[in-house]
Amino acid sequence: MNIKLDENLPARLVPLLAKLGHQVDTVSDEGFTGKPDHEVWH
Repeated sequence: MNIKLDENLPARLVPLLAKLGHQVDTVSDEGFTGKPDHEVWH
């Protein structure tokens, strides 16, 4: 499953979710920190 971790969730979840077999990207890694949700979803 692909997961985009929003900035309100702790980054420490990334390795935990990846260990479970998920592809995890974060809002901050993609440069969307502080952007409205509709921009992140788009």
